[in-house]
Amino acid sequence: MANINSSRESRQIFLYFSSLTLLVYLVAPEMPLLDIPRSYMLKNQLHATASQISTFRLLMAIPVYLAFVFGMMRDTWNPFGWRDRGIFLIFAPRLRAPCLLSQLATTLAKLSSLNSPR
Repeated sequence: MANINSSRESRQIFLYFSSLTLLVYLVAPEMPLLDIPRSYMLKNQLHATASQISTFRLLMAIPVYLAFVFGMMRDTWNPFGWRDRGIFLIFAPRLRAPCLLSQLATTLAKLSSLNSPR
């Protein structure tokens, strides 16, 4: 009876970690799981050259190359003595401003296109 429960638990653990690994591979830009369809789309749909595809891959990998810098900054910098909360307090408003300006520009563009004569 213990072997049946152990087998069922092992299967559940395997399914959990395999689905978690699949999700990680789907989201990580440095992982090769989505590289084949992405290259196909760039080459065949958008007619990109080999150098353009290489440039695209380089630009998409910049966050991976610089991730250690942000990790070290987060570990060493302690704004206001609040660790992560201090970082969020500083950078959240600064990141919100471009989003609001983008939304405002989009809204103004839609309004101007509605008011223009056709």
